[in-house]
Amino acid sequence: MVSTHNGKLELDGRIITDMHKAAQLSLADVIRFSSNVGIVEFGQRLTPRQKYETFRDLGFGMALGVPLPAEAAGTLREPKQWSKQTAASILMGYEIAVTPLQLVTAYAAIANGGELLEPHLVKEVRAVNGKVLYRAEPRAVRRVMSGEVARTIQQMLLAVVQEGTATKADLATFEVAGKSGTARRTSQNAGYTAGNYTASFVGLFPGNDPQYVVLVKLDSPKGAHYAGGDIAAPVTQIVLRAALAARDAALDREGLAASEKSTLAESAVGASKAASTSAPRLARGVRGDATDPLDRAAYDPSDNMTPRATPEETAPYIVDLPASPRAAAAPRAALTPRPIPDVRRLSVREAVRTLHSAGFRVRVVTAASSATLPAAGTMATPGSLVQLTRPLE
Repeated sequence: MVSTHNGKLELDGRIITDMHKAAQLSLADVIRFSSNVGIVEFGQRLTPRQKYETFRDLGFGMALGVPLPAEAAGTLREPKQWSKQTAASILMGYEIAVTPLQLVTAYAAIANGGELLEPHLVKEVRAVNGKVLYRAEPRAVRRVMSGEVARTIQQMLLAVVQEGTATKADLATFEVAGKSGTARRTSQNAGYTAGNYTASFVGLFPGNDPQYVVLVKLDSPKGAHYAGGDIAAPVTQIVLRAALAARDAALDREGLAASEKSTLAESAVGASKAASTSAPRLARGVRGDATDPLDRAAYDPSDNMTPRATPEETAPYIVDLPASPRAAAAPRAALTPRPIPDVRRLSVREAVRTLHSAGFRVRVVTAASSATLPAAGTMATPGSLVQLTRPLE
């Protein structure tokens, strides 16, 4: 337990506040209620080096190596570059920038029992004749926590959805674990922007034996609600319900059957034994309740919550892509050096697209000003790597 000062802490000249005000909280409750004060108090037990190395172990501040052009490495400064407030800020999600893929990979380490796995975008590639040309195999990059710690964190994340800040991600049929996030957004050279937020939720499904990690990230939401638990968590619920209803979703149905909420099984047994005059209303998705077809679609309505055992569900889902003859090798004229475009006044997305269209590879990094390296106008061979520097927004 740590003192959470009734939701208000003055530290190093700044005021840290909580939405959920309490005198003291356990670590589990700090996670459950997203307590800024609590996580800062717990974090004071760690040195700056320990915090930094933990973030690095989870894959932050570095490219993950997926085959995408211009994969961003995010921002994670070394402790020697920290200010006196960084040690607290970084625990609340500030003074650090991560990509959605980095965040999903880190949560997947929790779901995988503490092992950080190399992310893949494509599971398998086949030739026209069906021959497997490429198959992604699971590869552990490193162990970032023990299996016991990973299981403990999963239990904490379950409580976030059961009775914490993200109850809107909850499903009637299965447990969902996860964490909501709400961060103020910045604008170039203007600091934080009033009323502008990023809302997010990362969900593990099923929460007690994860098969999926789902991230929902909403930038600059409009309206009265902006917290991740209020607007990102419900989107996660919709995504998971759609996956349960889809016959071709990559789900282990047998494993899901073992992960049903215990209350569902108890309700089904109680319903079969109850008198007709006092039959209780069943949870969504159980036989007899037609209010939620999405929850019911993935199950056999004649057998309570038993998953359908159909070939469509167990067979691999294969997408046939149209095959075309391999393009002829580019003529030597196409390799003639050409000028690097001037993209300083373009958005990052437009700048990357312009450079790609000109035939260059791109790496995006953060810096104090916008520029390219080599500079705009420099003659370079198509296929050359151009470093695009942009200020952190």
